[in-house]
Amino acid sequence: MLKAVLFDMDGVIVDTEPLHRKAYYQMFNDVNIEVDDLLYESFTGQSTINICKRLVDHFSLNETPERLVSIKRKHFKFCLKTILISL
Repeated sequence: MLKAVLFDMDGVIVDTEPLHRKAYYQMFNDVNIEVDDLLYESFTGQSTINICKRLVDHFSLNETPERLVSIKRKHFKFCLKTILISL
């Protein structure tokens, strides 16, 4: 029987924003693009797939948005695992 459902809006229980930022910038490096702070900040509140669609359009990338999502998630999982191991 389900007794509770827990929703964590980022920053309430765990602040993963710094990990997401690091993962995004690692992905940017992997695909050889330079994203300035103004562009990065414009991503706030958007889903990863929408951000990646914008990047593909903005930089005329040959990668698909789905591939960028995969790269970013790989980096995020590594960052998260590194943090959890250090706890």
